Amino acid sequence: MQNEKFQLGDATSITAVSEGEPGNRYFYLLIEAVGGEARLRLEKEQLFQLALAVQRLLSSVSPEQSSEKFDLEKIEGGPKLDLEFVIEKLILGQKNRGNSFFLNASELVANDAELRNTMENSTVEVELSRAQLELFSHQALEVCAAGRPLCPLCGAPMGREQHLCPRTNGHVKL
Repeated sequence: MQNEKFQLGDATSITAVSEGEPGNRYFYLLIEAVGGEARLRLEKEQLFQLALAVQRLLSSVSPEQSSEKFDLEKIEGGPKLDLEFVIEKLILGQKNRGNSFFLNASELVANDAELRNTMENSTVEVELSRAQLELFSHQALEVCAAGRPLCPLCGAPMGREQHLCPRTNGHVKL
């Protein structure tokens, strides 16, 4: 995939999930929309910050604003997309009409800086309702919090093995 723009239209669902054991997990946005599906991998911190950005955005928009329905005739007639890639950049915003929002995700291209400057990222965009975003933000925060517990002294994740906290200089076992 290179420099393609995918418009999925109105989302039917957006879900945050993680796979793997705590400490070795992968995080995904699963998007189902009228125009197709997307499985987008991202970092835990990206998911956490997206959930916070959703909450900030929704708090700045009046819930009473009416929502107009997006015209999907051209999308519904076309082939259904099935996308999967790693996210580099996310853009969240409000459409010009009421409580309609969009999420735009750009693909991570390459690790080589020279190659990255010559290539353009593919993007996928989906439209979301206020209710979908509210549900998603709560779910994403739960997924992020479901990992390893944090040490109350140093804030580092504690695993199954014994935690040697630097703040106790190794003398107190937690």
